[in-house]
Amino acid sequence: LAYAGLDGTGYTLYDARFDVVQDQLSQEFQLTGDAAGERLTWLLGAYYFEETADNDTFICVGTNRPQPGPGGLPIPLPGPGQFPGFVPGASTRNDGRCLSLTNRLALENESIAGYANLRFGFTERWSAFGGLRWTRDEKRQSIDSGFDNTAGVATLFRLAPLGGTAPQASPLNPTWPQPLNYEESWSELTPRVGVDFKPTEDSLVYASWAKGFKSGGFGARATPLAPIAAFDPEKVDSYEVGFKSQFLDNRVRLNGAVFFTKYEDIQLLILDQATLNFETKNGGDNELKGVELE
Repeated sequence: LAYAGLDGTGYTLYDARFDVVQDQLSQEFQLTGDAAGERLTWLLGAYYFEETADNDTFICVGTNRPQPGPGGLPIPLPGPGQFPGFVPGASTRNDGRCLSLTNRLALENESIAGYANLRFGFTERWSAFGGLRWTRDEKRQSIDSGFDNTAGVATLFRLAPLGGTAPQASPLNPTWPQPLNYEESWSELTPRVGVDFKPTEDSLVYASWAKGFKSGGFGARATPLAPIAAFDPEKVDSYEVGFKSQFLDNRVRLNGAVFFTKYEDIQLLILDQATLNFETKNGGDNELKGVELE
């Protein structure tokens, strides 16, 4: 539970409360072993994750009419260059009433995966490793939003208040033109391979390639203009060549790597020009490269 005065003033102009209740369960099982005189080591695993979350956001758009100050002094009229409706003077607080905007988001996430890893030593110095993981993610989302102005809050510009309540993106609003429930699933096979070489007992040189996967999802802001847009999974290919070493009876450690990472359908938070909402969207392909020394 969190509160924020988003207007940055002593007035209740634009305040928010965020209430999140989240439960999750995860479980992982592993089985390991070796063969061929311990030259071959293997690992098998299974993973399960489930999560439910209720995310309630309450926006309070407050009245712009402050309470009179001590002695019932009147509220002064705006002076030259002052914003109408936000008038400094004898009073410093408004009456605390809200035009309440609510957005309730219910989420259910489930992920299952199975994986295997192998490592084989050709000699005491050379070895190769490989792995494969299968992942399936499923996400479900429902939305319920509306506003409540039973307090009769005036707007910032002192227009006549709109009274009552009105559901927006809600099961209580039969005229809402877009879906309220969304469900999607994604699955992916992600391999990993590489080789190791040990020049000495205290050093290692390696090269590897791995493929990664981050599932897609949905936005959280409903609009009558279009359904909530889903975004696709983000995929990545990672290449790395490096070394690890220790010196002076393991008192000094020196590691280094050269890496190259290629993203496909990278997920970015952007401002949608059509809806003026911040939304996660796929931003195409991207590359990241560099050198690391520690």
